[in-house]
Amino acid sequence: MSSKSPPPGTNSVTTSFTLRNSGGTNLTGIQVTKGGANSGEFTLGTNGLPGSLAPGASAVFTVTFTPAGSGSRSASLQILSSDADEGSFDLALVGSGTSALQSWRQLNFGTTSNTGLAADKADADFDGVTNVVEFAFGLNPNSSASKLLPQGVVLNGNFVLSFTQPAGVSGVAYGVDWSPNPAPGPWNPLTNTAIPPAHLFSVPTNGNPTIFMRLKIFVADP
Repeated sequence: MSSKSPPPGTNSVTTSFTLRNSGGTNLTGIQVTKGGANSGEFTLGTNGLPGSLAPGASAVFTVTFTPAGSGSRSASLQILSSDADEGSFDLALVGSGTSALQSWRQLNFGTTSNTGLAADKADADFDGVTNVVEFAFGLNPNSSASKLLPQGVVLNGNFVLSFTQPAGVSGVAYGVDWSPNPAPGPWNPLTNTAIPPAHLFSVPTNGNPTIFMRLKIFVADP
């Protein structure tokens, strides 16, 4: 199976395989199994696959690749039968997983590469918000949308920054620091007191006449 990755916007890709008996006697004992490092990401579709094939007959089975992570994924396929020469036929299964961030780049910039206008630190729409931040909040990097970023509010005696990680956004970690003076600081890390995908960071206003917060985005995907 040649190296494939799911098309952008999809989670899996399916490839069909054909078994054909080109001999003059029945091919029996047909079995298809899998193994290898990422075998759980390759699903066999063998329903209806017969245990034997008459001369000249053929049958089809499928392998569906659903990557659980980005980068190269591999497994092995073994076809067993009564074939005198190749009673055990092994085939390598190789695929490539696309991260959520790569799929987002493909959708918005036509490439999965972290380069040019699609680079994490680029700002294609000149709204002052980098691509990686727009990805983290499910925004359109080609349309000015900085006003859609979470805004701090005063609530119950606290200065609060809260938001929910959008569905479909993965491989991202959010951090928030606060300071009474952005220069020279110090900047103090805050703990998320909500349960992900919700995030809530707060600082008491009592005794803090000025409060500044900075939001940090960390991405694990390429």
